[in-house]
Amino acid sequence: MDLGLAINTWKQALHELETARSDAEHGQYYACVFWCQQCVEKGLKALHMLARRELPPRTHSLVTLGKAVSVPPLYNAFLRRLTSEYFMTRYAELAGEVPAESYTREDCRDCLEQTEEICQWLGSQIKPLTEQLGG
Repeated sequence: MDLGLAINTWKQALHELETARSDAEHGQYYACVFWCQQCVEKGLKALHMLARRELPPRTHSLVTLGKAVSVPPLYNAFLRRLTSEYFMTRYAELAGEVPAESYTREDCRDCLEQTEEICQWLGSQIKPLTEQLGG
């Protein structure tokens, strides 16, 4: 397993969190939610690579990825919701409306706060593993 890939995946996750914050500030609420999902997905995949020393499964299911790295149960409901939001923010036919018109500031703020919380947890898991592996 390539340590550099895991570290780069985590760095990209953090950049996507910044993109989510920027979109929130500019009223692009659906985009904020989309980037939150991308951030969490990449963070979980980075942790998977570091903890299990193998490539993560090819899935967008944050629940599946979370189980593989033993995410605390308090995050399960959010992971389930954010997985659904991934599809709703991308595909109008699934949402039944225009995604860019269906998300509110509150939706965005809630999603961003929970994403920041899970990223703190991910960081607390990733940092010691990268240090242990010499990254």
